[in-house]
Amino acid sequence: DLSAKLAVVGFLNQVKGSKAALQELKSLIAGNPDNTDLKFALANFDMMERDRNGADAIYQGIISSNASSDAVLKAKGLLAASKLSAGDKSGAAAMVADILNQDARNQEALLIRASMEIDSRKLDLAVADLRTILRDSPDSPRANLLLGKAYELQGTPDLADQSYLKAYQTSKLAPGYGMAYAEFLLKRRQPGRAEQVLAQVASAAPGNAQALKMLAQARIDKGDWAGAQAAAAKLRAIKGQAQ
Repeated sequence: DLSAKLAVVGFLNQVKGSKAALQELKSLIAGNPDNTDLKFALANFDMMERDRNGADAIYQGIISSNASSDAVLKAKGLLAASKLSAGDKSGAAAMVADILNQDARNQEALLIRASMEIDSRKLDLAVADLRTILRDSPDSPRANLLLGKAYELQGTPDLADQSYLKAYQTSKLAPGYGMAYAEFLLKRRQPGRAEQVLAQVASAAPGNAQALKMLAQARIDKGDWAGAQAAAAKLRAIKGQAQ
């Protein structure tokens, strides 16, 4: 059972460290050389260890193999995302075009293209791509987040608000999505609403220094000096523990 095997890898990573987990994962792949799920897990592990070259080599290996078309498209999408993250926009764009030529509604490729379109301020194109994704997967946090950004840049704040909020909700209140929504609210001079979101984020992730910093700012903007000082005190305590 794949999930059980990966659970063992995760357990080893927590208890014995990344080297033991990596050894176990490579051992599993050696015994199951055609299992692309294990290879994707290894690539994800490499990314977490900041070994982009290692992850990219795994994606290239899957693309060049006799893996299923779904696995190959997934590998191409992840490789395109890696290229974009590394600043290789032309390489990412070429790979995205290749993916969409095979699957015009491939969500990973459309997300990457929309991100690049937002960066180049081709906002109408970005909105069209993101709406395509959301027709198939209306609860995609990433698509809703990017749509919020596109709407914000287009100057339609009400639509942006709806998309940022939905991204946060569909992410199961993940801190990153909450802070993105709160940042938008702060820019819109709505510190009360931003405070509510950030208080929720800080409660769910009490060690998140950025959330506490933003919470303090929201309270300052509200004129709640005591609340801002309380958030700042928690922030100082976190920084003290890190030293």
